[in-house]
Amino acid sequence: MADDASSALGAPEIAGSLVNPKGFTKKVTASTARSQLGGAIGSMAAGVIAGPASGSPAETPSFGRVGYIAVSENEVALVKTKSGAFKMKVTDEVLGGTLS
Repeated sequence: MADDASSALGAPEIAGSLVNPKGFTKKVTASTARSQLGGAIGSMAAGVIAGPASGSPAETPSFGRVGYIAVSENEVALVKTKSGAFKMKVTDEVLGGTLS
């Protein structure tokens, strides 16, 4: 596996994936639309595209631009990532998790 959080989980990882915070795609899309359309019309159109701003749920730990969700036999955990030379790298720091 390219990304593996087994050491953070303390058990073999069954599955995992890099994730972005809720609303990240909408925010990037709106920002791109604003810069492409320009001016007051662009801002208004991007506001309509993006809709009302939504906050992250209070129970979701803050993890920046990219996190890693990992699953072991008994746990689902959000693991912190850090910037690597070409891509994000999984650290050993668990930001939140739940046992089943």
